Amino acid sequence: MNGRGGFLAVAMAIIGAGQAPALLALTSPAPPPPLVRTVERTRTQIPIQPVKVTMSIGSTILWSGTLNVGGNRQARVSLSEPVANDAQCDDNDYNDGMREFSLTLSATRMSPQQNGYWLNATYSRPSTNMSCTRGTRSVSINQRFDWAGSNSLTFEGDGGLKVTLQRN
Repeated sequence: MNGRGGFLAVAMAIIGAGQAPALLALTSPAPPPPLVRTVERTRTQIPIQPVKVTMSIGSTILWSGTLNVGGNRQARVSLSEPVANDAQCDDNDYNDGMREFSLTLSATRMSPQQNGYWLNATYSRPSTNMSCTRGTRSVSINQRFDWAGSNSLTFEGDGGLKVTLQRN
């Protein structure tokens, strides 16, 4: 008899014949040890360097300053401020709109031998028709790039949004 069913049938026959039952144990072989593959990964930090940033919309400079970029971290600046509404609305809580911008610049690995960068810049403002509708208008630049060669890069988005980066 093969397999487990045959083994149990023999055991039942022995018990049925009046003989003392034998102590039976079913065991299976131990599972093989897990396979562990180690991969050498060296994650070196991208050197931190100062970057002069100018963010503008049209001829208006929204922000200009220096950010330290690198080290596997993001550099970020943002501003949120109220803008007066000329219209006289019934609901005074929403009488002012908000003007907001944010800029995030981070270094990232594009390959083991090549550093890359990521820029995210957004600008939003109240709609120019600030009757009491409380609308906003927004533009943004979201760009991954390689910064080889030139010390200065300029990114232009819709609506006159422009970000200039300059390595010191």
